[in-house]
Amino acid sequence: RISADDLADVARIASLKKLVLAKCSIEDGALKNLKSLPHLEVVDLSTDNVSISKIREIAQLPELITLDLSNSDIDDQALSEIANSIPALQHIDLTETAVTEKGVLQLRKLRHLQSVELEGSAVSKKSVDLLKKALNGAEVKF
Repeated sequence: RISADDLADVARIASLKKLVLAKCSIEDGALKNLKSLPHLEVVDLSTDNVSISKIREIAQLPELITLDLSNSDIDDQALSEIANSIPALQHIDLTETAVTEKGVLQLRKLRHLQSVELEGSAVSKKSVDLLKKALNGAEVKF
C-alpha cells in the first residue's frame, strides 16, 4: 500500500516528469504531495482504485498531459471530474475499464486531447464517433 509518507520523498524530486504507480494500491490522500512537482507530465495509475479524491489530487499538477488509468476501476463520475479539472490533458488511457458512453462523452470538454484509448471498454462505436468529431480527429483507439 502506498501512503502519503511513501510519496513524500518522491515529491522532493522537482525535475520528475513521469511517475508510474501501476499495480500499486494507493491510499486516498497519498497523491496530494505530488502537487509540489511542477514538471510532472505523465502519471500512470493503471490497475488501481481511482477515486474522485485521487483525481482531485492529480488535477493539481500544472503540467499533467498524460494519464494512464487502464485496467483501473475508474467510473463515469471520476471521468467527469477529469474532464472538468484537467483541461490541458492530451492523452488518456481507459483500456479495459468500465467507463460508459456517459462518462466518455464528458471528454469532449478536453479540447487539447489528442489520444484516447478505449479498447475493452463498454463504449459503443457511435459514442466513439461522436467523441472523434468533437475532438477534431483525435486518435481514439476502440
